[in-house]
Amino acid sequence: WLAPAIREGLLAPLTGAEESSWWAALPPRMRQLGIRNSSGAVDSRQGQVYGAPYRWGCTLFAYRKDKLKQRNISPPQDWEDLWRPELKGRIAMVDAPREVVGAALKSCGLSVNTPDVQQPDVNRRVRRRLRELSQQVRLFSSKDHMKALAAGEVWVVVGWSQELLAAALKSNNIATVFPASGTTLWADMWVVPSGREDQRETSPLISQWIDFTLQDQRLSTTKGFRGGAAPRTMPSDFTGVEIAQRIPNSTFELMKGGMPGRDLLDSSEFILPLSEIASAQYRSLVESMRV
Repeated sequence: WLAPAIREGLLAPLTGAEESSWWAALPPRMRQLGIRNSSGAVDSRQGQVYGAPYRWGCTLFAYRKDKLKQRNISPPQDWEDLWRPELKGRIAMVDAPREVVGAALKSCGLSVNTPDVQQPDVNRRVRRRLRELSQQVRLFSSKDHMKALAAGEVWVVVGWSQELLAAALKSNNIATVFPASGTTLWADMWVVPSGREDQRETSPLISQWIDFTLQDQRLSTTKGFRGGAAPRTMPSDFTGVEIAQRIPNSTFELMKGGMPGRDLLDSSEFILPLSEIASAQYRSLVESMRV
């Protein structure tokens, strides 16, 4: 939503952000997310700060332990497992085109932000994977996927961390998995609506609020991705790394607030805005699933 909002002139840049204390405290990957040009694309050279990330999360797998155990089926560990024959018709997935296409791209060892999916070899492989995935997935829904898992209609769900972890907290029969080759990441940001044309300066109260929400004492060291992780838990080469190390990650138990190690996060990607040409290519891929 950030890119189209910037293009339509609905948001104002956060003036003075790069001189603020909260900006200095953000890990580099979080900074990059907020710097956009006039078209909404991530642009660290010519862009301005339009957003301040205040929490982030990821896409996970959740599965019914009882259903898989009864059938002697091993839990999914990575994207390619979604194509296993024994899971056919027993998967639900969020109805988000970039997540769906991203699953196919990840299973092919490609970036979820691949800029040109029309390259013959790439297009052929990804289209085939998407057609096969349409047969594997019983339900594409961002509303009813967790209900289907709770009812036992599906055994595996691909969805967003806060929903899956909340469900796992309520049921001993639900477990979660961080994909072994990395996953897609998301972040929520503070933004400022555009005002009058003569309103060039951002209120100092905005910077104070952002700084307050990112203070160390507000950082939970026990929740991890549950409810969204604090920006400074993202590993980095400076400030954030010391804080990230205070989050329990030795056993990497998501339900106990464990966070993935740097290797897994380095192989994970934030879903970034695409060019108009690339967006059309991705839409074509989604349409190919219905053929």
